[in-house]
Amino acid sequence: MSLRLFARAVTTVAAAWLMTALAGCVSQQRLEPIIRTEPAPAIEAVESAYNARVAGLDRLWARATVRFQTIDREGNEIDEQGEGHLQLVRPRSLYFTVGKLGEPAFELGSNDERYWWIDIRNKSARIGTHAKTTPALAPRSGLRVHPLDLIELLGITPVKLQAEPRWSQDGRSVEVVVPGRWGDRVLRLDPERLEPVEIELRDSVGGLLAVARLTEYEGAIIGGNVSAVVRVAARVFVDVPSTSTQVTLWLREPENRGARIRSRAFNFESLSQEYGVKSIGSIDPVPAAPGQPVPATRGTGR
Repeated sequence: MSLRLFARAVTTVAAAWLMTALAGCVSQQRLEPIIRTEPAPAIEAVESAYNARVAGLDRLWARATVRFQTIDREGNEIDEQGEGHLQLVRPRSLYFTVGKLGEPAFELGSNDERYWWIDIRNKSARIGTHAKTTPALAPRSGLRVHPLDLIELLGITPVKLQAEPRWSQDGRSVEVVVPGRWGDRVLRLDPERLEPVEIELRDSVGGLLAVARLTEYEGAIIGGNVSAVVRVAARVFVDVPSTSTQVTLWLREPENRGARIRSRAFNFESLSQEYGVKSIGSIDPVPAAPGQPVPATRGTGR
């Protein structure tokens, strides 16, 4: 596959944070619904258990393997795999590289104010501001969700429940709804461990933006102490209905490295210098010309 096609596939990942392979999900045998007669777990129990787990995932490091499956403009099927590293510090700092043979080709990142996409091989970058990102403008960067929702889809951020949990339609998971940035976020949790098995992002009218499916939970070491671990999904699938790209993400050797995760990883200027970036484009809306009204936009960069 050409570098250009690989870049396009990876850019779609930036948009959807790891959009998934429904092919593997659809082929699985459908399970019969479970008829639940008992009440769903209480709101306090769900919130407490969920937040106790993610408390240990505030600073996460992992090796990452990403498989891209897509269709190019000529109708050719593309199947490519890359490797890299994931680092994040909640709530907004992200560093994610993808490349081959140990050499990073692309970097997706964010910090408290901005998010960016660096094409390391072509020495170019695009950068945007969280507060200026709206549903109407997000597609300019290839995104179909808010950039900060990429972290939400990993199932590692705390929740504040505002309504009682309920059983999912098939009775196999506990369903909770929390406010998202552009609409509701629906979490379906394993009834025993109360860990997310599926996360949906919806828009302001209830339309589906993305669905993440989280599987293969394993222990992430906290602070180098092998006896202190917290469970995190090591395999993440995300489906974005508006795209044809399918991606599978595997996290290997996940660990909370605490202070060993350096702030430099979330500094765009430092990264640009390190990667020798020569051209930088803006993802933010173009200011109106003098005397012209500023185009109306919807949504907020909460």
